[in-house]
Amino acid sequence: KNTLQPQTDISPDFWVHFILAPLFFRLKKSKKPFFDIARFLLGYYHLVARWEKVVKTLFGKFNRSLDEKGRLLIPSKLLSSEDKVLYVLRGFDGCLSVYREEAFERFLEGLQAMDYRNEEQRAYVRLAASSINEMKIDSHGRILLGKQTLEEYAIGQDVTIIGALDHFEIWDSTAFASYLIRHGGAFDRLGIPSKGNRS
Repeated sequence: KNTLQPQTDISPDFWVHFILAPLFFRLKKSKKPFFDIARFLLGYYHLVARWEKVVKTLFGKFNRSLDEKGRLLIPSKLLSSEDKVLYVLRGFDGCLSVYREEAFERFLEGLQAMDYRNEEQRAYVRLAASSINEMKIDSHGRILLGKQTLEEYAIGQDVTIIGALDHFEIWDSTAFASYLIRHGGAFDRLGIPSKGNRS
């Protein structure tokens, strides 16, 4: 059973700036030692907030079933309370790659850094960018994949969701089982570091 994280319309940044920012400037004006404390607290908050948004690592495997409308319940472990949309695009080996907003921005930066004069990189940019869909997360933590997307990627009612560090992937369960059969035995040989775009 999944416990959905509570949603809020007011960003925590509002409350922090509403309370800490006035304190920060008042103490700065008074030139008291407490100014340093306020500065530290405000800086620490922004460090933690940035860490949550930028360094959130996604992992794990989850089995789900689509409902009759093609909606998929996203594991709460893969979301934050501030997530409103997800970006779904063509992934490797027949899956869908799904990005939260901050990770998606970095993904786009990677696409923009590619050399469009290079035929292979140009093809990758075209295929990836043209496949992107912005999907809203409803109040129950679901996204609507839709008939066209499900047919295009041959995804049936039963799906497997896996964390892939900066994003997660949606697989047809049968296809993912076949992938494990093909590659599971080579696990010890696969962990060779390499640089490149991940989608």
